[in-house]
Amino acid sequence: MSKRHIITTIIIAGLLSVALYALDINKKEIEEDEWAFLNEVDESVYEYSEYDDSQEENTETNVVVPAELKALLPGASWSTDTICTVAGVTYLYASDNDLRTYAICTESTLLVEDPSLTYYEADSITPTVIKVMAGEKTLTVDFKNPSDIEKLRTLSSPVLPGWKRCRWDRKADFCDRVMNNIEIDYPKSSISNSEHINEWIATVALAQITGPVRLPSLVSTYLNFEWKDRSGYRGQLNDRYSVANFIADTYFADVEEEFGREDENIPAALYSIISLRARFFNDRYVTYQMFTNDYNGGMHGYYTDQLVSYDCVHHESIGWEYLFKPKTERSVLRQLEMIAEADEKYQLWDADIWDFIRRVDDEGNPTGEILLPMPSLTPDGVLFSFQPYEVSCFAAGCFHFTIPYSRLTTYLTNRAKWCIGL
Repeated sequence: MSKRHIITTIIIAGLLSVALYALDINKKEIEEDEWAFLNEVDESVYEYSEYDDSQEENTETNVVVPAELKALLPGASWSTDTICTVAGVTYLYASDNDLRTYAICTESTLLVEDPSLTYYEADSITPTVIKVMAGEKTLTVDFKNPSDIEKLRTLSSPVLPGWKRCRWDRKADFCDRVMNNIEIDYPKSSISNSEHINEWIATVALAQITGPVRLPSLVSTYLNFEWKDRSGYRGQLNDRYSVANFIADTYFADVEEEFGREDENIPAALYSIISLRARFFNDRYVTYQMFTNDYNGGMHGYYTDQLVSYDCVHHESIGWEYLFKPKTERSVLRQLEMIAEADEKYQLWDADIWDFIRRVDDEGNPTGEILLPMPSLTPDGVLFSFQPYEVSCFAAGCFHFTIPYSRLTTYLTNRAKWCIGL
């Protein structure tokens, strides 16, 4: 190589080194900027205030929401987004600023409220038409059609007769931006087997703070699934206040262990939300909607949404062994696959339930084992739910599939038929 070539090579190498160093510095600045927003939290959003009945508008967020919605969470501050305006009426998507629940309403009328409520525009051509989802229910609504608007009310989860909806909202004593919100429907003493139901639903709530049981579908490989309280709670399960305080105290202790007690070390507004609403009840079983939502740092939080059922007479959680005869798992899963493949959302997101069901080893090779999703009872059939990431990406959200009882009769146990009333 000539002397000129050597000099040229050295110069080029030097220029490349300078360029790479500059890129590296810029990259670090970008990374720091990306995470800077975590420390820029508007703390006023998370302040509780007493509600003044004489004021129509919420003074903290300067939005108008119906009195019926305000009554659900007294003192809460609200934010709204406009969905559309039809015939002079503006329809809003509202959320309280502690993320405990969501609603679709006008300024004077509440149409639907549910902690899992979401929506999206059906298409860009007709902005008055939206898809609304709450739990396992999905509805197409055209706000130009009064009957569609009225159907929105069917998506709500009202308090069942003879039940009471209890809420506990607490902030950590070391940081106002760390919140724990619990909502549980408890049966009153007039409901048969209320004591056993109270104990069972308390156990379900406690199970949400104990690691792997946090996602029940991920441990339901066991056919005879029972909710287990591994939290170390030693109080009475029928003491609802003690249960709620224990859950909050445990969550705050976890946050303190992770970030410490100094406010500046806590990266953002952190929260843990547990909602257990009684959806279906008769003299044989009760089914709850279980919705959880957590944010403990990172790019986004995580939520789960599914139904859980309980035999009120025999005091048993309802799972696979309760519902289905031995060695019928693959037949039931085949029915589930057919229902899923016909689902519009399942097709849209190119989801695959077998990504969840078929177990693979660390190298991605099938192990031959199957993981069974959690079943629950509804008036229309057995419902199976899959959580974000289980069968598709996070943006796809939860998937819910109901298999009609008529397609499962051959596989149901005698006690399942008794419980369902077949």
